[in-house]
Amino acid sequence: MIHELRSYTIKPGRMEDCHRVFESACVPVFRAVGISMLGFWEPEPKDGRTFIYLLGFADAAAREKAWPAFISHPEWLAAKAALAGNNPWEKVEAKVLTPTRYSPV
Repeated sequence: MIHELRSYTIKPGRMEDCHRVFESACVPVFRAVGISMLGFWEPEPKDGRTFIYLLGFADAAAREKAWPAFISHPEWLAAKAALAGNNPWEKVEAKVLTPTRYSPV
């Protein structure tokens, strides 16, 4: 399994907007294109600016296929258009994680 860790820096005061976009658009489209959602988090204590989630893919080929499917999915395109360039995040970092030799995963 391939794990992808994604970390978003959210614009000040826009965390709830971020949650709305993910809940109403990203999560359904992730399901539709076969992206496994392993979890969504905010750090404790909450800083109102950090949103993190972990995704899973069967393999590298599945990941390479899923992201273009997500980006071109009609529901995501509609959500993106509704944001009209006013998305709640200012920075996105994505990292594919490689387990260590002693990792239980």
